[in-house]
This record gives sequence, C-alpha cells and structure tokens, in this order.
Amino acid sequence: MALENVQYKNNKLNLSVRKKGSFPVPVKLIITFDDNSTETVYQSALVWKNNSVWKYNQSFTKKIVKIELGDKNVPDAFLEDNSYRF
Repeated sequence: MALENVQYKNNKLNLSVRKKGSFPVPVKLIITFDDNSTETVYQSALVWKNNSVWKYNQSFTKKIVKIELGDKNVPDAFLEDNSYRF
C-alpha cells in the first residue's frame, strides 16, 4: 500500500491509499497531532473489493503533524511510501 495525494489545508485532510500488491490487507492510518495525541482510522480489507484506491476525507480540530499507514500487524513490502510529515 502507499499514501498518495495527501492534502491538508484549513484542518481538512484528504488523501488516498493505493493497493500496490495483489494481496488485500486492511487499511490502518495513525494520525498524530501536534499535542502528541493520535487517532487511528481502520478499514477492513473489503475496501479493495472493487477498487485499488481508497479515499479518506476528514476535518480535525487539532493540527496534524504526521500520518502513518499500517503497523507491524499489516504486511507491506514497501514501507518507504507509508508516512507523511507536515
């Protein structure tokens, strides 16, 4: 999987997650805010049933400083495209 098209403006986050491989895995986003709190967004592997891209749009009241895709429990061959810092 890979984070793509990350846009963050006026506390609104828009991004895409692309399934790059052939094995469907769940999507787990860990969003870190400037006060070091986090929010986790989870979607089951069913998001890949009809598409290879999953889009996420959400507004927040806190400032985002980092987004991470996946964790040690979500297999991913290419970790280089799994994080984004603001």
